[in-house]
Amino acid sequence: MTKLIAEIKKRNSFLVTAHIDPDGDSIGSQLAMASLLREMGKRVLVVNEQRPPRKYRFLAHADEIVTRIPDGFTYETAVILDAASLKRLGRVSEYVQGKFIINIDHHPTNLRFGDINWVVPRASSTSELVFRLVRRIGVKLGGERASHLYTGVLTDTGGFKFPNTTPDALRMASVLVKEGADPSYIATQVYLSKSIDELFLLSRLLATVEVHGGVATMQLTRGMMKDTKLNTEGFSDHVLQLRGIGMGVLFKELDGKVKVSLRSRGEIDVSELAKIFGGGGHESAAACLVAGRLSEVKRKVLTQAKKLYGRDYLGE
Repeated sequence: MTKLIAEIKKRNSFLVTAHIDPDGDSIGSQLAMASLLREMGKRVLVVNEQRPPRKYRFLAHADEIVTRIPDGFTYETAVILDAASLKRLGRVSEYVQGKFIINIDHHPTNLRFGDINWVVPRASSTSELVFRLVRRIGVKLGGERASHLYTGVLTDTGGFKFPNTTPDALRMASVLVKEGADPSYIATQVYLSKSIDELFLLSRLLATVEVHGGVATMQLTRGMMKDTKLNTEGFSDHVLQLRGIGMGVLFKELDGKVKVSLRSRGEIDVSELAKIFGGGGHESAAACLVAGRLSEVKRKVLTQAKKLYGRDYLGE
């Protein structure tokens, strides 16, 4: 971290970005990082391929996240958060070419693509790493930054129920609450603020549930998503609510490809399955993008899962 801080201090202009399909950790860590850099007197722009999902727009300065670099903004350094590879940035990867890259992440599959790589797989979230950075630099957390970082650790631990809910994560959450983060308000915004359209879509998705031994699957077709831009983050967690299920899989149909979101209770490492298809992630949460029709991709993924985890586990 010493080298990282030295590089930050000597640089003046920063682009801060994170992975496509932004979630609570990527958004929370970005906003906190940008706030820290500005307090240090730096020029900062926060750019993502997509705007934040509606449920995260309650966060201070979330409306300042843009999808394109405005004319006249120049920068020498790119801070990339919560992304295991440059490919995970989408078209924003074009903006970091030729720049000095600071790579801060907690994914074990991170490719160490930066000029400086601070990758800590045992950390609960990238927000935990930004929290450590803020503390080391000695800047006061304050209520806004505390809320950003609390949102990150809350969502990446699944509401403090995933295996990455470590003692460090809980101690961090305690500090953030003392600094002004409101856990009840944040949880309400993140988990209890769905629109009627989101609930309707979720009901259609749950109707597709299939059980294959210890694995439950759901599928979200393009037809189900037609004429909607609803964010589906968190939908893949629902099948883990089934008793006796060790892994949940959500197949989301895209244009010529299928996004496969994998979740587990920690009994098996789903990142190993994601790696087979060019993806990655964590032991209990991973994803990959697979070319092909939905039915074909589903068959391939379940076939590989049987080989990886055993036929007895998945059933016939």
